[in-house]
Amino acid sequence: MKEFKDVMLSMILPVAITCLLIARDNLSTALILYFTSVLVMFIGRVSIKNLSILAGLTLIAAVIFITLLYTVPEPVLRKYSERSVVWKHRIDSYISGVKSDGVDPDEDYQVQQAKIAITKGGFFRMNPGGSDQRNYLPEAYNDFIYVIIIEEYGLLGGAFILLLYIFFLYRCITMVVNAPKTFGALLAVGLGIALVTQAMINMAVAVDLLPVTGVTLPLVSMGGSSVIFTSVAIGVILSVSRNIHEEQKLSGITQK
Repeated sequence: MKEFKDVMLSMILPVAITCLLIARDNLSTALILYFTSVLVMFIGRVSIKNLSILAGLTLIAAVIFITLLYTVPEPVLRKYSERSVVWKHRIDSYISGVKSDGVDPDEDYQVQQAKIAITKGGFFRMNPGGSDQRNYLPEAYNDFIYVIIIEEYGLLGGAFILLLYIFFLYRCITMVVNAPKTFGALLAVGLGIALVTQAMINMAVAVDLLPVTGVTLPLVSMGGSSVIFTSVAIGVILSVSRNIHEEQKLSGITQK
């Protein structure tokens, strides 16, 4: 697909519609899906020219979105989505460092307790199950599980978790190189990127690099639907990996 209209109709439009439907109630998940889709387009060799046009359109859409968020009165925003007001106040609070009136008090409390947990963990600590902040930090078993890991195992323990996700992404990328079929390769790397991106956002929120989003840490956070999706995604990735090995064995037999 060399023409932008072909890329738009077959890939960008369905992705954009899906993300817009999700964004109304879960902006962070919609952004992860959009980011993953664009990366898969890049890996799938969509031309840089078409991706540049897409980047320009995305930037324009982002500017319009932020402009509307700050110019439209809050009562009107609430009619579209209650979450839109929360997005606005979270951005204000994160940029200014001062809690906005519209932010849930628990969010500011979570961030402060998370910082305390990181401070207690230090550089290296071996105290499994000995976290004190889990008794004070809301959603310590879910959204902020990463800071509990740091408190119990130190920054080295947190870095180890980070490296595990990076290694997982590396293994997914190797499938693109070795997979005999394009669909399987793009499917595996797309799911891998989605899971790792979600993990990176969760860890960034935990250490106060991003505003609070409510995104879980795959395979670590306690959850219901997120655990099911993560398990299904990893199952699909393993299926693609098994297919690659079977194809390689058949290819070796054929060559002999």
